[in-house]
Amino acid sequence: RDFKGLPVLSLNSASVALDIGGRSALYFNGTNQYLNTTYNNTNPSFNNFNLGVEDFTIEVFMSSTQNTGAYSTPLSFAITGLGYFGIRSRYASQNNVAFTYNDGSWRDITTTANVNDGNVHLITVVRKSLCFYIFVDGILQTTNTSYTTPVGSAGFINIGYNVADAVYYSGYVYSARIIKGVGLHTSNFKVDLSNPYFPVQETCVDVWVDP
Repeated sequence: RDFKGLPVLSLNSASVALDIGGRSALYFNGTNQYLNTTYNNTNPSFNNFNLGVEDFTIEVFMSSTQNTGAYSTPLSFAITGLGYFGIRSRYASQNNVAFTYNDGSWRDITTTANVNDGNVHLITVVRKSLCFYIFVDGILQTTNTSYTTPVGSAGFINIGYNVADAVYYSGYVYSARIIKGVGLHTSNFKVDLSNPYFPVQETCVDVWVDP
């Protein structure tokens, strides 16, 4: 949806479907389907994705059985190198949730959490006071205070495609959001996985499929 002048997301063969539980979601086949905004590096509105060293929260409800391939990424932002950041459901060729960004070098914050079991999961990445936190289903997986450089740059949103590694995501995405300036969590929190949709807010960029 449109947010502060940002281009509306465009479907690129991605389809709206019902998962095995009858919940509405975007479905991606892992081959050629994705959803994105048009890239325009000179558009000032894309500065919304320049998170800098501010606090932020990025979250995505997803479901996948993608147990092969490398660097599957249900949600990512920006270009292939400097400025890129994204949530990975597979890191390298392992079923490990990770958050990656590029500040001129690749910065990877990895976990041992496996979300590729066909169940609904919530992946949450928080930066608060220059500390990164990664949660899966509200359970803290790891923290990182080693990376204190700015995150993000001009770019675009990709859902279902990892532009940095040219890898398509296979599975469902129910809803996703990015909140700039607020780190929502630093400890475990409750998640209702039976309702994988965020409430509509005007204080963040959010993408969802109506349940």
